[in-house]
Amino acid sequence: MSTLETYNMAFKNGLELEDDVILEGMKLGESTEWDSIGHMTLIAEIEDAFDVYIDSDEMTEFHSYKSGIALLQRLGVDIKS
Repeated sequence: MSTLETYNMAFKNGLELEDDVILEGMKLGESTEWDSIGHMTLIAEIEDAFDVYIDSDEMTEFHSYKSGIALLQRLGVDIKS
């Protein structure tokens, strides 16, 4: 499984999304699934999937699907399909 597929799976599991949801345009607060509680669950899923720690400052930077990829790249994860 590629790192992008792992990210997508963590995203879907963390927010309990259906497989047909288009992730690329998702943003915090714009869906019922990605609220403050969903955000914390999503962060935990991503930390587990990539064995990283996301601190509180980084949590606020993570507000969209794309910003999550950028955050992981800054943490040393090479996101590739």
